[in-house]
Amino acid sequence: STDHFIRALDRRSGLVVWQTRTEGRPAFGPYKVNAGFLFAEGAGSRLVILSSKDGRAGWNWKARVGTILRAPVIMGDAVFVLVWGDSSEPCLYKVSIPETLPKTKHSTKKRKLK
Repeated sequence: STDHFIRALDRRSGLVVWQTRTEGRPAFGPYKVNAGFLFAEGAGSRLVILSSKDGRAGWNWKARVGTILRAPVIMGDAVFVLVWGDSSEPCLYKVSIPETLPKTKHSTKKRKLK
């Protein structure tokens, strides 16, 4: 959403299952990958994978400089990201993504969306 949160809702009840605050406004995603859901932040120039179970950010990648221009392209375990930086030409990055996220304890509570 435009308030820098990504929320998962229960289909039946409409309750928020989990929510995660992002560094920048999510511009692209979600994309289902083996490790969870991949999102891209345009202004934040960051890729992040959130756990589909609890929404925790388990992996991220950030462009050194610039803004993600278009939706990333996923091919196998790689994401291709077009970033506009300081030069007059955009830069294409190939980023390897993990198969799984590291396991940590994290609790979630269902609540109504305000």
